[in-house]
Amino acid sequence: MSVRILLAGATLALATPGLAQTFEELSPSVQLAGAAGVAEARDAWQATHGDNWRFRPDFETGYVRFVHGGSTAPFATNLSDAQAADLARVYVGEAYGLLGIDPAYLELDEVVFLPLGMYGSSDKLTVRFRQVVGGVPVEGGAVNVLLDLEGRLLSLDTVGLPDVHLPQFVTPTRDAGAAEALAIETFQRETRMEALDVQVLGLDIVQEEVGKARKGTLAWNIRVANQTPGMTPEAYVYGISATGGLRVVSERTAIHYFDVSGTISVNATPGNAASTPSNPTVPFPGAYMRVSSPQAGVTFTDQNGSYNFPGVTGPIDATFSFVGTYNDVNNVSGGDYSLTTTLADGAGNDFLLNPNPNEFTTAQANIFTYINLMRDWTRSVNPADDKSDFVASANANIGDACNAYYDGFSTNYFNAEGGCVNTAFSSVITHEMGHWMNDRYGSFNGSDGFGEGNADVFSMYQSDSPIVGDGFSGPGTFVRNGENTRQFCGDSNNGCYGQVHTDGEVLMGALWKVRKQLNTKYGNVPGDLYSNLLFNSWMNAYDDREIKTIIRDHWLTLDDDDGNIDNGTPNIQEIDGGFQEQGFPAFELAYVVIDQVSGPAATFDEIGPYGVEARLQANIGPAITTADLKFTVDGGAVQTIAMTPASGDRYFAALPGQASPSKVEWWIEAATVDGVNRFPKEGNQGFPVGVVGQFFFDGFETGGDNGWTHQEIQKQDDWQRGVPQGNSGDPDAAFNGSNVWGNDLGGAGYNGEYQSDVVNRLESPVIDLSGANGATLIYERWLTVEEGVFDQATIRVNGTEVWANPQSGNLIDTEWVTHAVDISAFDGQNVTLEWRLETDGGLEFGGWNLDDVRIETLEPSPAAGLGTLYGSATSGSTVPKLDTSGQPSTLGNADFRLTLKDAPAETQAFIGLGFAQVDVPVLGVQALVDPTYLFSGQTDLIGQFSVGFPIPDSIGLVGLTGYAQALVVDPAGPAGFSATAGLQISVIP
Repeated sequence: MSVRILLAGATLALATPGLAQTFEELSPSVQLAGAAGVAEARDAWQATHGDNWRFRPDFETGYVRFVHGGSTAPFATNLSDAQAADLARVYVGEAYGLLGIDPAYLELDEVVFLPLGMYGSSDKLTVRFRQVVGGVPVEGGAVNVLLDLEGRLLSLDTVGLPDVHLPQFVTPTRDAGAAEALAIETFQRETRMEALDVQVLGLDIVQEEVGKARKGTLAWNIRVANQTPGMTPEAYVYGISATGGLRVVSERTAIHYFDVSGTISVNATPGNAASTPSNPTVPFPGAYMRVSSPQAGVTFTDQNGSYNFPGVTGPIDATFSFVGTYNDVNNVSGGDYSLTTTLADGAGNDFLLNPNPNEFTTAQANIFTYINLMRDWTRSVNPADDKSDFVASANANIGDACNAYYDGFSTNYFNAEGGCVNTAFSSVITHEMGHWMNDRYGSFNGSDGFGEGNADVFSMYQSDSPIVGDGFSGPGTFVRNGENTRQFCGDSNNGCYGQVHTDGEVLMGALWKVRKQLNTKYGNVPGDLYSNLLFNSWMNAYDDREIKTIIRDHWLTLDDDDGNIDNGTPNIQEIDGGFQEQGFPAFELAYVVIDQVSGPAATFDEIGPYGVEARLQANIGPAITTADLKFTVDGGAVQTIAMTPASGDRYFAALPGQASPSKVEWWIEAATVDGVNRFPKEGNQGFPVGVVGQFFFDGFETGGDNGWTHQEIQKQDDWQRGVPQGNSGDPDAAFNGSNVWGNDLGGAGYNGEYQSDVVNRLESPVIDLSGANGATLIYERWLTVEEGVFDQATIRVNGTEVWANPQSGNLIDTEWVTHAVDISAFDGQNVTLEWRLETDGGLEFGGWNLDDVRIETLEPSPAAGLGTLYGSATSGSTVPKLDTSGQPSTLGNADFRLTLKDAPAETQAFIGLGFAQVDVPVLGVQALVDPTYLFSGQTDLIGQFSVGFPIPDSIGLVGLTGYAQALVVDPAGPAGFSATAGLQISVIP
């Protein structure tokens, strides 16, 4: 059967039997696709599939790039490739609100089995889709879905283009002629060479970098080249706009050189060095070679170099050459090497090609041999991987010096000249073939160094040596070394060394260090085997194209064996450790899961204690070793209280009472033997002790702009007051009410994004802080802005900056955040608040959104108002007591509360307040009040239960005497209850 599910205007067909029936069970949140923002889609995903999923954003599109860290429910055992492809498409559809990728525009590329279970992880399937819209491919557009063999989703990763659709993205408004002319003109201007080879490769949708955003542009792809013998070859592929103004929208080199960036003296590695007298040729099997005979036709040798002409009687003539199943080697400096000989009848026709080696014949033999070895290496790592099964054209003995290159169609190697050896030798060949493999796997050869670094990894992993280009310029020289210490410069500063080979050393170094650490753990042979398999699986499962920390996360996701990245992976120390050696940040593990946290709110209570509770669960390691509550008072020294375990993985601690006015900040640190985690991850929790006074408040709901003004300082003023529309990462609703102030709220004529190269600001009316003590600006914030080295979001008071977004790391709020800023330095002054935005030339986000702006101060708590105790407490396991905070007043800001303390933990409690005193036995205790108000609840883990009693604003209540008492369930008390003494209080004005 088949079922069709509507997804954002597209149709998804599921034809696999048994799959359609479970669609609603698999993806109940799919109807959020398109209608919900990314934040809502993320919340829906976690609600459906669990909280341990992680989401790595794609800041160039505003969507999510990588979804990983968890696993979904299983679908079926022994999942077939067809089921895996259909199931993967379902998950892409469910994740539409996260990825922005319509599954209707995905064509299945392949399903590859990843045998990771051989080395301690679990076997997986990777499903790769190519993004094609109306028959036009999206340049580099792909979605990769990682599943286990029972259909559990492990990750979604996209390098596709969100929000593409028909017909606007696929209808050219000009033919290829004008595009071809512009490509030729551009090539000749940039290279100063004649355009000798021009090819129209067809249309595609270029993922164009517009500033720092990525957008789709329909373009003609034109390849222009000049590869004249004796000249340095040049070849470029230009994307020329097929709609709108005629322009170059993309440009990429089609030639990737094996360049020389320096020399370091190291020991040579046998089998990896250049062809020199000290490293003479040895026989290799002539594998996969074409053998042609005019009498018997054509046959091919096998992996061992064996061949057979079946049913033929000799003698026959035969020609052997460096052409075969995976090879087509051409000699630029003369005729291609071949051996023609006569084969006798029967067996024993053994021959040695290149028996008298020289530079030119050995170069051809090396190319033929090492391309075959690379193919066999790929198949040995993963027998299901056919990426190396193609005929690789190569040109040997080019009349130039000290280089080699890949041009998209062939690999090319230079003669021994200029102080360099002939470049057709082992590690150079596998490096250049690594460029070709980057293209075949879909990672391509990006300009930030990824292409060069990953080509080096192919060479290092195949040769099991960190040296690339050993002996390139003579004995003791090399081109690059995986043992380098070139440090990662961060996700926002990749390509920071200014030259692609140098930039690539970051990646080659990291992945060599991973291999070394796996060797240390398992031994050389199994460590090599697993690093090879991880590398191969990564190339199949993901399409990384830049050197970023997501590469580390991809490797860890592949290594994970239980669908929970929070608890680590079998080899996280080795994988993460290898990346850390090269300067990548450490992967953050959840050694302890800290959730269900509760703590004190603002209080008048100076006596305390104040309870903090949390559920703590060891996620890595056998048990929690320490659990501490850390706190400071008014920014003073850090104090520590050990948390006490209770039932159900819960822990609690009691903060001591504090004199008012004071501000208490606290956080939890919990550890296993493996590591420590903190709640909250950043910043602290906090509460004030004392009376919170409010000097200013505006929720932007009434009275027009209420004195708020906004101003363009440079280029544009996009501040607006109104209802946010949820575009470009903005909220789709105010924090309270309807209105907010924000940059570009996304209404008619707007897209929700701030613009490039602007400076603008929003200013408050003048606020009188006369009499303020410890003023704090508090507001509700939803801010999305690029890191501060590029875009600056700041808050100023009277022109003085009091807050700025972080210099490193984009600040992306996905919900309303209560933001407090200390402005006590301005106590007693008239102040103007300013929210400012200053942007650079690209990558725009949603900017500021503000709601409920207020300025608060903290004053001493009112007198305790304990009144007079009467009667006696009835004790059980404890002697409970009744405490008050605030004043029993008709003024609402007095915040009168009654709190039961020193009672048994987690038991039923009752607090009564009335206006008549009694003394009667009830439930084994003496009832001391006739309650007008009765509240019930449960005591917390420190034995407290608190309720507020707002006193009606009535003159008739002033001076009235009230009475209060608390009763608590306590098995050790008379009849199973205990009670506090009575408390007599008076209502004041």
